[in-house]
Amino acid sequence: MKLLDSWKDDYNNISNKIYQLDNKVKLIHSENPNTLDFDFSIIIKGGSYYERQVGVPQGTAHLLEHIIAANPNNLFKTRSEIDNFTYGTRTRPSIDHNASTSREYIYIYAHSNFKAWKEVIDFNFARVNYPLDNIEKFIEKERLYLERFKEGLKKIVILLFSILNSY
Repeated sequence: MKLLDSWKDDYNNISNKIYQLDNKVKLIHSENPNTLDFDFSIIIKGGSYYERQVGVPQGTAHLLEHIIAANPNNLFKTRSEIDNFTYGTRTRPSIDHNASTSREYIYIYAHSNFKAWKEVIDFNFARVNYPLDNIEKFIEKERLYLERFKEGLKKIVILLFSILNSY
């Protein structure tokens, strides 16, 4: 790991460092001694902007975000295991987590009290270490969901038009 840059925000008393890992991944570390919060994000340069470049359908980046962020992985075998881990206990703080997709990036993030810093890091790394053999199962499940959604939406539109035409 190589230190690329460091600076201190004197106004907010926050120290910042940027490292480059051996695999060329950049790690940004910001430390604020005035808070008990711990946040850890993984930012993947793979947002919707790149879909056309790699020749995949529009929405693939968002689908990938859902695969990574909300599904069982190599560490958690079921959704229930994920929930039990993130809810916390009397002795371990809960972990708030989510993900989002922008034009350029996919963001995987988690937040907790600093006492759970190791759990937050382990949790986020488990999310991006997704078992590839599960992707086909997830895509099929999403495809079936979207088909049912379209059928329901079609029924709602027909119902709305019939109501509008009755006036």
